[in-house]
Amino acid sequence: MHRGFRKAVVRGVVISGSKPLDAARDDEDQTEAFLRRIRILLADDYEPWRRCVSSLFVRHPEWQIVAEVSDGLEAVQKATELEPDLVLLDLNLPKLNGIEAANRIRTSTPHTKILFITAYRDSDAVETVLRSVAEGYILKWDITRDLVPAVEAVLCGGIFVSEHITDLPT
Repeated sequence: MHRGFRKAVVRGVVISGSKPLDAARDDEDQTEAFLRRIRILLADDYEPWRRCVSSLFVRHPEWQIVAEVSDGLEAVQKATELEPDLVLLDLNLPKLNGIEAANRIRTSTPHTKILFITAYRDSDAVETVLRSVAEGYILKWDITRDLVPAVEAVLCGGIFVSEHITDLPT
């Protein structure tokens, strides 16, 4: 069991943690979230990758990418300006790395959910971001399988981790 996590979804398995959610309020918020458009900010420095990620939302017209940015500073600026429901964020961004960008986004828009999409499989990085600033961490090579379930889990108050990240501490 991962200590310090509200709950985690690892390829469909829910693991409860030590931070209980306020169930009644969260259920109302989650239902409301699915009845309206979900506003998403996408931050990655490789434009063809951003197009790939965007294309995976075709079957979810309620998920709207409101902005795409190519560096960490832009991500913070756009998140502060637009207050999206969700930020999809790479760890390795120019000008400001993803972790620092996530910290600043969390400070400026505390209700925005953060989901890292990255090539880094480092369990220390995963643990760091999930304990402090993010609700999810998926690997780029798992994007076609994991993006939609990860977004759904994060929007429902869960934490999603790609199944290929197996050596998280318990």
